Amino acid sequence: MSQDTTNFDLVFVTNVEHLHTLSLGLESLLRLYAFKAVHIVTSRKYFKFFAHLQTICGPTPLHLLDEDTVLPGMALANLREKNLPCFPKRAGWYFQQFLKLGMSKLESISDNYVVVDADTIFLKKLPFSDSEGKYVFTISDEFHQPYFENYALLMNEKANREFSFISQYMVFNKAIVNSIVTKIEMNFNYSKDWYWLIIENIEGDGASLFSEYETYGHYVKSHYPERSSYLKAPWLRLESNSFLSYFPTRRAIASLPEEYYYVSYEQRANTISGKITKRLCKTVIPYLLRLRHQILG
Repeated sequence: MSQDTTNFDLVFVTNVEHLHTLSLGLESLLRLYAFKAVHIVTSRKYFKFFAHLQTICGPTPLHLLDEDTVLPGMALANLREKNLPCFPKRAGWYFQQFLKLGMSKLESISDNYVVVDADTIFLKKLPFSDSEGKYVFTISDEFHQPYFENYALLMNEKANREFSFISQYMVFNKAIVNSIVTKIEMNFNYSKDWYWLIIENIEGDGASLFSEYETYGHYVKSHYPERSSYLKAPWLRLESNSFLSYFPTRRAIASLPEEYYYVSYEQRANTISGKITKRLCKTVIPYLLRLRHQILG
């Protein structure tokens, strides 16, 4: 299997509360792979906290992108005004999905780019493409019906679901992403940009009605079967309200069972302690991490 990623860019879409985990995730990815460049998409007000990650990147270029400039006409503030289930709280969850897809419109991004969720740390090397040039998708058994109902609504076709593409990371091809979003715009007579069309046309009363990974993966599976292959790789999801879910230690990561290829530290803020920790990670902790870097260099 091919492991050459020197022509692939690495992308994170994040906010400041994931700073610590993202730092460890970036460190592990650059130890395992050689990327063309690293892009971190976040709010401009957080740039000062992420700038020191160039130290981790070494010779690999690091680019910080203002999240409100990636999608013309859409910013998090005006997305929050929409009347969808669990909005405005859930607006950021949709926004980060659109940003991952919207990166395909940037001229500076590589033809193939790897998006890794900011709470995910790779433990072992996985192939992103094989020796035949096919994209390697990590698949799972997850299933959430609204994703497929809205896939059919947006794409005007049904997804032939056999497995899930939700895997905490995705290898995107710019041309394929652009064909997906163009198809959405065409299906709605080019009345608006694709991201607004998704927001204004998805149906359901749940908190999660659209998945960028399921949409992309099933589109590739249907339209480009000759360019895709599939892999079941064991990975670990750790969900917690605890402080450790925001600040995993290197020792804790090293002690994880060797069978896993990566771990996702999914943060929950549904208890008082979880909410306090989340608040600290958005306010006090970033300044402490920045100060530590300034002192230690």
